[in-house]
Formats: sequence, structure tokens, C-alpha cells
Amino acid sequence: EELGPSVAWALLTDEMVDDELIKLMDQLQPLLAKRVSVQRAAQKMGWGRGIPSLPYPIATIAIYSWLRHPEKFRRAVEPAILLGGESATVGAIVGGLAAIQLGPSQIPPEWVSRLSCWPHDRTWMKQLAARLTDWPHGSEDLHHAPAMPSMHLQQLVRNAMLALLFSINALLKMPFKLFSRIF
Repeated sequence: EELGPSVAWALLTDEMVDDELIKLMDQLQPLLAKRVSVQRAAQKMGWGRGIPSLPYPIATIAIYSWLRHPEKFRRAVEPAILLGGESATVGAIVGGLAAIQLGPSQIPPEWVSRLSCWPHDRTWMKQLAARLTDWPHGSEDLHHAPAMPSMHLQQLVRNAMLALLFSINALLKMPFKLFSRIF
């Protein structure tokens, strides 16, 4: 039997034990049955201004987005990323679910070609992925392995720049968060 959206939804919800999560999933299930878009489903759940930084909304909308388009990687991921709020987390979860179901070869090649992790290049990232994938001793002793060569000074510069950008982003969001709490 093919694992279609309704079967997957039933399997997931049958295993849930948390009432809050079950309630959210129950609210989304009829929307999935009607094939409501990810954006409209988020709006109907009260997340029209972005996905909140809470585990259950993130998980439920990620599952919804994945099951809304289970056969197409891009169609599953892109609407999730466009939701706003915690959309990077939602997009990562949807991408992981879609890659598990469809295989990593279905990730759009232009997305893979744009990957960057300065100061490391694509060769370094491929070596790291291969190393982690083929680790011969199991995950329990991965932390004892010798580190791959790295560029410590460049990583410090990158991390400082990212910290500055995240701080600016948080400061820019602050008035909106304060305003939304007042009203």
C-alpha cells in the first residue's frame, strides 16, 4: 500500500499522545483533505503573520506542507519557507521529510549548487558528509574522531558577522512583538 497523505496522516496521529499536538493535527486534517494551500492552512490556524517559535506549530505545519505535496520536493518546501516566522526551521523539517521519502536526488540541483558554508568550500562539505555517512565505528564514538582541517580565524569572523546580523534582526522585530502583545 502506498504511503499517501491520508495514510501517513493517520499513522502519525495514531502514535501521538500529547493533547495539544493532537488538537492542532485534528484542525489541519480537514484542510489537507480539501487540499488547502500551505499558506491558507497557516492563516486558518492563526499563523498568517508567520509561524510561531513553538514546537507544535512548527511540527504541524511542516507535516502539513510535506503531505500537501509529497511527490514533489520543491512544491513541498517552497510554500513552507514563504510562511515567515520560523519558516527556516519549518523548511528544514519539510526538506528532510521530503528527502527521506523522495531521495536526496530530488533536491533541486540549483539549490545544491548554491550551498555555501564560508570559509569552507563544497569539497570540504562533501568530505564532511561522506565522513559522517560512512563513519565505520557508529555514532557513539564520532566525537572522538580527529577533526577535519578547518579555518578557525575565518570561522570566528563568520560567526561574529552572523551574530551581528541575528542581533540586528531581533532588534528590528522587537517593536512588532511589543506592539502585538499590547493589542
